[in-house]
Amino acid sequence: MQLTTKINPEIKERIVQAANELVIDGIPEPTNAQVLKKMGKGSLSHVSPVMRDWRAERKREALKQYEIPKELETVMQVSLSKIWTLSTDLSRAELNRFKQTAKEQLRECESERDEALSEVKTLEEQISMLESRLVENDEECKCLTKELTAVQDAFSKERTRNTLLEETVNTQQETINKLQDELIAIAKQRTA
Repeated sequence: MQLTTKINPEIKERIVQAANELVIDGIPEPTNAQVLKKMGKGSLSHVSPVMRDWRAERKREALKQYEIPKELETVMQVSLSKIWTLSTDLSRAELNRFKQTAKEQLRECESERDEALSEVKTLEEQISMLESRLVENDEECKCLTKELTAVQDAFSKERTRNTLLEETVNTQQETINKLQDELIAIAKQRTA
């Protein structure tokens, strides 16, 4: 405890002892007058500086109780670092899984689109052929008209299906772009 040096050490000791006894007696912040009374004799000019030092020392001691020990602080920092690394790794793995799934779905959608386009091309060729035959033969007109209608319906369904597939591809691409943006943001946060 750092005390003023001008006062006799025995008097300092008596003042500190009186203050400590008052704390034990249930007075957490004894006043100079209370200390003087407890001592039974003395001078406020001696009690005041000693009590100022005594209060400052008690305050320092109280603050030490709330400090995080260096070892605990180091363990906490290491743990937080491990948690952050694990979290980042898990996020990256999840993102990669999602990207892989999205790529596979995109390939499937593109494959279905290509099949649909191929069917559309085939149907367009059939329509063209049927139209040529219609000009050549009036009698087959009724029969070919029915077939043409069926082919046009199928064509319309395939075109609708193709449109839906293209929308799915676009949606998947937007999702991939968003995930890439989020990954960039995570990487920036990690390096910040």
